[in-house]
Amino acid sequence: MGMTNASIYKFKKLLPEQLFYQIPKQTVSGPGYIFILQSLENFPPTQTRKKTLPPVDAREQLKLISAFFGFPKSKLGEIFRVSRQSIYNWFEGIDPEQKHYNKIKRLAEIAFEVAPQPSQRIFHVYANDVLEGYDKSLYNYLLDDNFDKETIVKLSKTVYEMSRERWERIDAMPKAKYGQDDPAILDNNLGR
Repeated sequence: MGMTNASIYKFKKLLPEQLFYQIPKQTVSGPGYIFILQSLENFPPTQTRKKTLPPVDAREQLKLISAFFGFPKSKLGEIFRVSRQSIYNWFEGIDPEQKHYNKIKRLAEIAFEVAPQPSQRIFHVYANDVLEGYDKSLYNYLLDDNFDKETIVKLSKTVYEMSRERWERIDAMPKAKYGQDDPAILDNNLGR
């Protein structure tokens, strides 16, 4: 007995996409697939979806902070009031002191709340500019160890959205039609 379109639909609807595509794409005879379908009918599909979980250790949290805020390691060092080498050590898995870890955790929570899987970094211009309605730039807010989380979340969302729009404009710009494969450029470079 082969899989019918209805059984394929049930598989796609109830199983996570990754698991569905691991199922062989061949016709199968036997009660195995029928049993799976019957057992999945009462299984809630919301439990099968993989949820993005917040990072748990300092290294993962720093990676999220770096991916979201886009600060170089020297700026991260200024934010945490440590040397750049300390930031490199933290990225390598050396645990920071508790006071630094608390700030790392707070910044990672903000980054995760705004964009759990950041698709782009915040433009440094936006992070360093004072936006209307705020008295400091995002970077200057982050220098303070006792920053107000609500203010940072609100400002981060605004700056992240501005950055997303700018990335979209950059991606929409026409790309150059010439390059290394262009015969005219190759001829000029070869002295012809």
